[in-house]
Amino acid sequence: MLNIVKKYLYKIPGLQESYVQARFHLTYKKRVKMINKSPEAFIKYIYKKRFGKEIDLNNPSTFNEKLNWLKLNYYDPKAVICADKYKVRDYVKEKGLGFLLNDLIGVYESVDDIEFNKLPAKFVLKANHGSAMNIIVDNKNNFNIRKSKKKMKRWLSYNYSYITGEWVYHDIKPKIICESFIEDKLTGVLLDCKVYCFNGKPEMILVVSSHGGKKNNCFYDLKWNVLPYARPKRISKKIHHPPEELNKMLQYAEILADGFPFVRVDFYIANNKIFFGEMTFFPAGGLEGFLPDYVNYLLGEKIRLPQQNKAWA
Repeated sequence: MLNIVKKYLYKIPGLQESYVQARFHLTYKKRVKMINKSPEAFIKYIYKKRFGKEIDLNNPSTFNEKLNWLKLNYYDPKAVICADKYKVRDYVKEKGLGFLLNDLIGVYESVDDIEFNKLPAKFVLKANHGSAMNIIVDNKNNFNIRKSKKKMKRWLSYNYSYITGEWVYHDIKPKIICESFIEDKLTGVLLDCKVYCFNGKPEMILVVSSHGGKKNNCFYDLKWNVLPYARPKRISKKIHHPPEELNKMLQYAEILADGFPFVRVDFYIANNKIFFGEMTFFPAGGLEGFLPDYVNYLLGEKIRLPQQNKAWA
């Protein structure tokens, strides 16, 4: 009966969004308390909630177990800089790769500081202190400023580290950054190449492509051979030709990943040019599913865990 009531209530404009926001806020407050009380207990809680089984933190073996071990037992201030989608630009420049950076239009500590009337016809807005906080605008005429400002203010009010316990985000000062819109005018298909780097070395690439509003996912090895891997609910048969920039991209990934036990370095390829995207230390918050399941173990074997250095101490 309750589900039937929800179904009809959701048809009221704005009600479903308000419900989702209220539920997220309550979950967030609960997780803040849990992490502040015991980071380890929190990691065990979210892992079991996601996979339905206990995590082995004493002898981690899978990809996700090791990432969650790193959440608790590894800290590198350099990773905090690299996780910051604004400060990472300086890191990329220091590595001699500043030419990979997308054009920066503006940086704002307050949403009210954004002068929307001065922004170009196409642009991207994103928060610097977390994941999946992006607004892609490919037509300014269809851009809802009021709704977007509300969303961005909500982003800035949260410390993203409390969502899945990713310490890299904990001390980042929240900002909104605006960058140029990247599109491939030659093919119409933008390649988002996510290079998985283990112990500073690229090992595989997840390619996410968008075309006609649909997203395709495909894993490749370093020679662009399709791997028999997939992410649940994101299985794709779309296969792309290897980009001419493949070897250069892998070289850039290795330069940026140097010194980290694991990091995913993301690039965009458009118009035969490579653009730096971001660096992700805990894909899907360390709760990423793989098909078949053995891939989780195969990738876990590649991570050499460093000496313990408490992240939440």
